[in-house]
Amino acid sequence: YILVPYIDFYYSSGIIGYAAYFKKPVICTNEGLLSDIVRDFNLGYLAEITPLKLAQIIEDVLDNNFVLKEDSFIDYVKTHNTTAFSVKILDNE
Repeated sequence: YILVPYIDFYYSSGIIGYAAYFKKPVICTNEGLLSDIVRDFNLGYLAEITPLKLAQIIEDVLDNNFVLKEDSFIDYVKTHNTTAFSVKILDNE
C-alpha cells in the first residue's frame, strides 16, 4: 500500500501510475483529481485524511479487509502511459 495524503489534491505527481505499475493500492483523499482516478479505476481506497481515519484504514489493511483485483492495475497501466499520452496529444486535431 502507498499512502498519498496530499493536501493539494487537485494535482497528480504520477504516484498513481507508479503504484499501478507495481500493483500497489493507494490510500488517498476522497477529494479532487486523485480520488477520481482511484475511484474510476479501482486503484485503492479513499478516505477523509485525518489521523483517526488513517489509523482505521491501516487497521483494516493489516486485517486484510481490503481486496482489489489485479486487473484494475493492469488496465490502468495499459491506458495511462507515456505512449498513450503521446498518441492522444499528437493525434488530437
